[in-house]
Amino acid sequence: MTDIRLSGLRGKAQRLYREYAAILILTNQVTVQTKGQLDSSKAYILRSNKSELRELIQQLEEKIPRLRQEFGVISPRAELIRLSDMAEATPHEKPYLLIPKYLLQAFFSHYERALPRFPVLPMHAQICIDAGKHRVDQGAVEYCILEAALFEDMCALFNLIKRHNELSSEPNALKKQNKITSALSRSTVATAFHFVEGYLNGIAFEHYVLNESSLDDKTKILLTEWDHVRNRAAFQSLKEKALKYPRIAKGEEQPLLQESNCPELSLILGEAKVLRDSIVHASPKYNLETFEAKKLNEFFDIDLGRVERMVDAAIGLVRKLEVAIKGNDRRLFWLHCKGEDGSFPDAVFQ
Repeated sequence: MTDIRLSGLRGKAQRLYREYAAILILTNQVTVQTKGQLDSSKAYILRSNKSELRELIQQLEEKIPRLRQEFGVISPRAELIRLSDMAEATPHEKPYLLIPKYLLQAFFSHYERALPRFPVLPMHAQICIDAGKHRVDQGAVEYCILEAALFEDMCALFNLIKRHNELSSEPNALKKQNKITSALSRSTVATAFHFVEGYLNGIAFEHYVLNESSLDDKTKILLTEWDHVRNRAAFQSLKEKALKYPRIAKGEEQPLLQESNCPELSLILGEAKVLRDSIVHASPKYNLETFEAKKLNEFFDIDLGRVERMVDAAIGLVRKLEVAIKGNDRRLFWLHCKGEDGSFPDAVFQ
């Protein structure tokens, strides 16, 4: 009978402790040091006597409700443990388990107490859950936003263009420097295009996950680019996304921005798209009657001025779309303009 009671107490202590540790892990409170303490406590449960187990159970039954209230824990114990086990199971070389904001909101109603910026993050933002494998200091919570990462790529490439363009303008510039500048320019234009599309895809995804149950089939196909009726892809052009996604997200009948009233959209869907297509769909074809090679000419006709116009247009368009949809640009805290020297500041990459 004594062994049964001891076993029952030990089982209860283990269940409570797993729940306690799960909340700490999922709210990113575990460091390398505290992870060691958690592991030691788990081992302590296995060798504790009944008196020690009762004391531990009492402590956990006081701590867990406080944690649940602080972070607004919605999910039952089993779901918390399942998710935290996934975080602990990530290989050491993979620093984090990535969990999208919309999923974490189903677990916690006050996650902003773990990550203050949480309310202004888009639904598709990936929160990095570190189970104590890499974090040294408490309080640091990493997150990833797809369009922000593409923006950083665009800025990094543009800054490199500026640097190499200055080298190329020197009298003794090597042909290699010119080729590097051209390569970076083409990459920047393509990335600017991807940045705008990534932002628009985020708008579509957010509206979908928040309103899935009330969407008709046509809208679902449009937002997901997947025809679930025919079980096949239903890709949309950038123009279709730019005109339809913001309108749907805002609940309007007409596009919020059009080429006729938004010069940034006109440039992105016009000159920028032509140049981008000459890069992504490169072709050496000539018109055999006129001996024109428009796509080929676009591919080689690239300079810093053109690239800068397209980069500025991409930034301006995303900001205008965000304001048109949300009424402000608070969610674009990561979107920085160029500095006085014409390059993007270090703040972009923080």
